[in-house]
Amino acid sequence: MLKTIFYIFFLIAAYILFCFFLYLPVSYENKVYKDGITSEYLKLPSNINQVMVPQLLTLKKQALSSKLMEFHIGEFQFDLPVYDPTILIRPHIKLLGKQIFYGFSLEDYSGVEILRVEYAGKKLFKLQHNLDKIFSLEISKNILLKKKPIQIYKDVFRKKVLFNQTTYFDILKNPALPIEEAIYNFFILSQRNFYDLDKNSYFIDNKNIYIKNIQLDESTATDYIELYENGIVYTFKISYSSWRESSKKFKSIFLSSIIRNKQKDTTIIENYNTFLSNPYGKRAELKNIIFLFSAWSMNFDDSRYLKAMINTLERSKKFSSPLLKELYDFSIKKFGQTFSIRDEITSQYDSSKAKFKKELEQELIRGNKDDLDVLNFKNENEEIQSGEEYLDKNIELESNDIILE
Repeated sequence: MLKTIFYIFFLIAAYILFCFFLYLPVSYENKVYKDGITSEYLKLPSNINQVMVPQLLTLKKQALSSKLMEFHIGEFQFDLPVYDPTILIRPHIKLLGKQIFYGFSLEDYSGVEILRVEYAGKKLFKLQHNLDKIFSLEISKNILLKKKPIQIYKDVFRKKVLFNQTTYFDILKNPALPIEEAIYNFFILSQRNFYDLDKNSYFIDNKNIYIKNIQLDESTATDYIELYENGIVYTFKISYSSWRESSKKFKSIFLSSIIRNKQKDTTIIENYNTFLSNPYGKRAELKNIIFLFSAWSMNFDDSRYLKAMINTLERSKKFSSPLLKELYDFSIKKFGQTFSIRDEITSQYDSSKAKFKKELEQELIRGNKDDLDVLNFKNENEEIQSGEEYLDKNIELESNDIILE
């Protein structure tokens, strides 16, 4: 009898000890959440508990008003206050190396910039590669392989990592080794540390948009934006006045409405025709030339729209226009010439090859040799009555290369 009691006691003691060992990972997990860890297998900073619960936002797209329009620039569509008489929309573009940065700024009636949006390019979504040893274990690999990339991306920015509430008595009731959730949580926290998430990081849950806010000073702020779609991350930089309600309003309108533009061909024709529908003398106004910029932004390799913008601004004598200076700079870097109809500009900035081409064109014009395939620019201000005539005088199109019907 005594032997049986001893045997039962031994089994109970062994079970309690066994459950204690099963509980150790829970204790270890919570200690990591609280204090971080530096070990051979896992490294997380001591303040990792500050990013366990990320800041989530939900933005609803506003209904279009008489002042807002669904607009297209580059690869994207978003709502823009095109018809708001108190707002000026100024397009921007620059070329650094091979990367094209483009976007727009909004200015109030006094010319003060209240918002600037710049597209900074796209990249493949990649997680941190130099992972800690714990994630190279076979059990960890099996856990992570169960997750789809889109789920991992969302979890990096929105998953609430909570302290493990499993108690020792829970283990006694149901002995199990609860490590799968812990390993995945450690992985998510490692990625947040890699992305440098902090109290100024936000995620728009319904748009797959990650925001990193940097307050430059008391009045100016910059948001670095990542828009995720199908494994690609599209990056933006948004600068604005942090104290202006109008800046916050238009930033919210942009973020809540932005989507990828999948109707480029239709957009080009519609926006170009909208530009042409304006009286010739008013086409250089920002509210109108933004439509021409939109058409060009569908394909920045197509210099015809670029020429049209430069010639439109020059013929309207807007020589001090910031946009015109940006277009000159872009043209020189990408095409080796300014496409200007002003001799003082072409002689100063155009490459020798471009100058030779222009001289040849002028010589051919003087000789009335219309049989050769060259562009025919007239260096004089003239009143053009129709958009078609304007296009013909500035952009030569082959019969198989017509952009407008």
